[in-house]
Amino acid sequence: MNGMRQIGIMFVLAGLLTGCESPGTGLSGPGTVGGADAGALPLTPTDRKIEAQDLLTISIVGESGLQTDYQVSPSGSIQFPYLGVVEVAGLTPDELKAKLEQVLRRDYYQNPQVIVTVREFSPQFVRVFGAVNQPGLYPVGGNRQMDILDAIAAAGGTSPTARKEVIYSHNGQRVTLSLKELENPENRIWVQPGDVIQVEQTVW
Repeated sequence: MNGMRQIGIMFVLAGLLTGCESPGTGLSGPGTVGGADAGALPLTPTDRKIEAQDLLTISIVGESGLQTDYQVSPSGSIQFPYLGVVEVAGLTPDELKAKLEQVLRRDYYQNPQVIVTVREFSPQFVRVFGAVNQPGLYPVGGNRQMDILDAIAAAGGTSPTARKEVIYSHNGQRVTLSLKELENPENRIWVQPGDVIQVEQTVW
């Protein structure tokens, strides 16, 4: 690989992977850059971002006849009364509360008060989709460590329409990587729960 290109990729990956520490150890996990903040605290249910397959309880104060339980779809959305499809993945419960109140206030309620809680957290998965043979959610974390290429292999490998590039999303940041470059052990990236891997498709 060209030296300058490799340095550029490493800087991008360092930004993506900083903070991907092994829980409770205070040490960096596989493929991470730098150490953990010794004073860092674990996420609480109110600051953890909502993920696909989470089970949410959402209520509007004063409304007793509406559905209250919502399972987040694999695409990260729910079907909410009045509003239809609402994208919720990537938001904290407080952020979703504010989003729903804003939209409901605009068209349906004078001063809506929405309560959002995560009733059940989803199992820990990485999402693989795009030009793979079996797109879906694959378990990761704990004893199930895998890198990007492992995750693609778990999804049945790349399809005949796949390009040699993958879009990797981690903590809301996205970077496009070369599959060939990822075969180099020096470029190995260990995926974390909630990461998203999209294998690009060839445009005919």
